[in-house]
Amino acid sequence: MSLKGFHLFFIAVSVALSIFVFVWSIRRYTGGEESVGLLILAGICLVSAIGLTVYGVRVRRKLSYLGETSPHPRLVE
Repeated sequence: MSLKGFHLFFIAVSVALSIFVFVWSIRRYTGGEESVGLLILAGICLVSAIGLTVYGVRVRRKLSYLGETSPHPRLVE
């Protein structure tokens, strides 16, 4: 696996873990353990899942140019 592939895989695993912890904390909160800390954890995980998804899309778009012979469009004036 290339470094590019590993990086994208690691981002995807991080997004999946963030979503898992988000769902877990919401289920515990609605299951009777009404702690504000669980809501804060859910919010942090939701924001990180969204941020990591945006980052992953941008990195994939940027890294797609590494295998091509033409220069990156932002580098060409």
